[in-house]
Amino acid sequence: WSSGGAELRLRNTSGQTVQAAISAQATSVEGTRSLRVLVGERLLWGDTITTRVPVEIRFGLALPPGETVLRFATDRPAQKIGTDPRQLAYQIANLEIVVRPAPGAR
Repeated sequence: WSSGGAELRLRNTSGQTVQAAISAQATSVEGTRSLRVLVGERLLWGDTITTRVPVEIRFGLALPPGETVLRFATDRPAQKIGTDPRQLAYQIANLEIVVRPAPGAR
């Protein structure tokens, strides 16, 4: 669960660019909300998520050597639900990251 904006830091220590395929499922804590995944200002994925059916997140990107920060952003604030004391906005589940050499890499 996330309370709103979140970051996922991916570290490529291979010394060369690699391809990453990322998949997950997203649900909102309550109602509908917009969720976006960005690197810097570049949109990698975006959709409207709800509480009822998990929405599939799927995208690929090239990871240069060093650190790449994926930023998760939503358009609505977090809220408390029931007796849970935490402020919650959305959930990312079943996160999978598959890394392969970039095309043409040796």
